[in-house]
Amino acid sequence: NGPWPLDDHWWDGRVAERSARLQVLLDDRAVVVTLRGGEWYAAVVFD
Repeated sequence: NGPWPLDDHWWDGRVAERSARLQVLLDDRAVVVTLRGGEWYAAVVFD
């Protein structure tokens, strides 16, 4: 499910960062992938 947009540290423009998370369901596991800085990576893998 998702994507879930995130606005980290929105109150401080010096370190503010936008990202998104998405849950992907595979045959044998679930993966939460994160988009940060224009790149996707697996943040969490559930067996």
